[in-house]
Amino acid sequence: MVNFRDDIRLYRLAYEHDRIGKAFVGRDGRLSHANPALCGMLGLEAEAISGRRASELFPDLPWRDPLRQQSARCRYERPGGEARWLFVHLTPLDGGGAGVSPAAGMLQVEDLSDSVELENEIRRLTRDADALYGAENLIQSEKLAAAGQLAAGIAHEIRNPLTSLKGFLQLLKSGSSSAAKREAYVTIMLEELERIEQILDELLVLSRPRAAKFARAGIAQMIRHVVLLLQPQAVMRGVEIRVLPIPDEVYIYCDENQIKQVLINIVKNGIEAMERGGVLTIEAAAERDIAEIRVADQGTGIPPDKLERLGSPFFTTKENGTGLGLTVCYRIVRNHGGKIEVDSRPGEGTTFTICLPVEGRPPDGTRDQPA
Repeated sequence: MVNFRDDIRLYRLAYEHDRIGKAFVGRDGRLSHANPALCGMLGLEAEAISGRRASELFPDLPWRDPLRQQSARCRYERPGGEARWLFVHLTPLDGGGAGVSPAAGMLQVEDLSDSVELENEIRRLTRDADALYGAENLIQSEKLAAAGQLAAGIAHEIRNPLTSLKGFLQLLKSGSSSAAKREAYVTIMLEELERIEQILDELLVLSRPRAAKFARAGIAQMIRHVVLLLQPQAVMRGVEIRVLPIPDEVYIYCDENQIKQVLINIVKNGIEAMERGGVLTIEAAAERDIAEIRVADQGTGIPPDKLERLGSPFFTTKENGTGLGLTVCYRIVRNHGGKIEVDSRPGEGTTFTICLPVEGRPPDGTRDQPA
């Protein structure tokens, strides 16, 4: 004989311990007998759920007939503001309309919050991966473009002296030149070979720089050394190097030899820019964490359309320049955590401003790194 009481007890236990939220739907569309799982999902007591319609609890769902089978996913905000993603399913109960049961349907709710969060994380990771892949492709393209530009520059710079060497060798091979001309040819050939050697030396500085050794160095002392080195060249060109007073206590944290290399290159460029002589002014000052060294000449200046290209490999405004000197300077200063600013007015002159960190260490990743 079937024990209906035991069956009812078992069904009740299963209903109360089910992980799926459940509530009965009456013929009037109102809910009753919400189980603990549904109360936990909604953050409401059973009494707060009883008597309410599903459309009130889940207003974002496109509810039609409250007694028709339907299901959808919706965002539910619990009391206190916590948002959950729920899958709500409404199922009519057979016999509900024949008077066998007071319930006409059942509401079942599953918490999909963890699954939705995982979906969003996968979607985010996919977007990041796509963006990273695109960025890597862009970086690789930029590298290839830069390598192509560098290779073209090397070929162009070395081809010119090689053409001269080839021509003079053919003249020497013909044997028709006088001894004086042959001597002149050899002199020119040696000069062209020196030019090739200079280009290769500067390329080696770019490709295999030595490790920088950072230490505390005085700006005034470095400038005095550079001026002493370049003074003979300035006198020969009718240029006066004027150094404005610089306090001896102004220090920067740098590789002294590399910064001297930068100063020598920029001061030398300023001297060569003044074909008719003039005054080249050097001054320095320090404010807070940054020291500035300014080198101003009275040369021909640099046109605005060429200013943007300064520092690019093989770009030069000088007739016999290699276009690598400033490239090395920009790289050294950048590896010191600084920058180079240029202000130029055609016909009036050019001012280079070297900005460097003072006594403190340069930014992370630049200390004791190749320049």
